Amino acid sequence: MKLIVAGQDVTATIGVAIERRAAQIEEPRPVICGPDDSALNLRKARNPPEYMAIFCKLLRVRYGLYTGTAALALRPQRPGFFRRMFLPLAMKFMAYEHGWIAHQQGLVNELVVNALDMERAAFDAHRVRMEKRILDLEEKVATLQHRHGQEGRGL
Repeated sequence: MKLIVAGQDVTATIGVAIERRAAQIEEPRPVICGPDDSALNLRKARNPPEYMAIFCKLLRVRYGLYTGTAALALRPQRPGFFRRMFLPLAMKFMAYEHGWIAHQQGLVNELVVNALDMERAAFDAHRVRMEKRILDLEEKVATLQHRHGQEGRGL
């Protein structure tokens, strides 16, 4: 970058200071999706809480939800009376951020509940198919045993 003020190149003096200040101000954005974010990671879960943690993380990645802390400017706080008087007033102005965070968390909760309902429905459908298959196999075994009992010879 080149900075020219009043026709003079001030890149070496002001430019360095501006770059240094910009580096201090710039906040790193959270990396939402990484190479380890795969549905195959659900197989690595050893227990239900671990499964839920992986599942919730994948839902956040899938729908682009960020539920971390809001980016607020951190400055040294003055202790005492001023802080006690200022914080309630500041909280009134921060109602928007609070609403945004609450909305994001509500979306995550809704997604988790819906996804678990869908998983449960798929599991129930699979269980019903397996029970029907078992009943069919039991009927076939009973038929074969009945035939075996009538004919008097081994299977």
